Amino acid sequence: PFQPKPWPCCDPAFARVVAMAPPCQRSTALTKGVILLACAVDAADKALLPATFKSLDEELHLGPTKLAALSFAEGLAFSLALPLWGSLMRYHSARNLMVAGCLWWGVLTFFLAAFVHYETQLVLRLLVGAALASVNPLGQAMLCDIVPPHRRGAAFGMLQSVSMGSAMLV
Repeated sequence: PFQPKPWPCCDPAFARVVAMAPPCQRSTALTKGVILLACAVDAADKALLPATFKSLDEELHLGPTKLAALSFAEGLAFSLALPLWGSLMRYHSARNLMVAGCLWWGVLTFFLAAFVHYETQLVLRLLVGAALASVNPLGQAMLCDIVPPHRRGAAFGMLQSVSMGSAMLV
């Protein structure tokens, strides 16, 4: 009978194996972990705006129309920026683009917390949407580079599981 193999990260000896692995393999394991973490936080961030509509309405005194416009602006910028990030991969490495996208996303999120005017929030939501568009596709491209073809299904499954799990926690 078919016996599925357990996930490598669930093995109690996984940490010892990673620590004893050659530097190249340790770097790959760390890179996979960072990609999974970035994609998980990305998914949580996407779910965060609709989840906080009530609090934003109470704090910023925005009605449902303005809150929906913020969400729409972020989603529109996200959709329009996806092809841009993909085309930039021809000229720059996925890792460098991912770092730039995550830094841009972090700085803009800090500014979102600092400004309370609706117009500023709208512009920042547009920019955050464009920055968020970098994380998942670039993370998938990086996984393709570091995961052998026979293990990519498991890697992409783990990526989606972690992303959906973090979105559900929000």
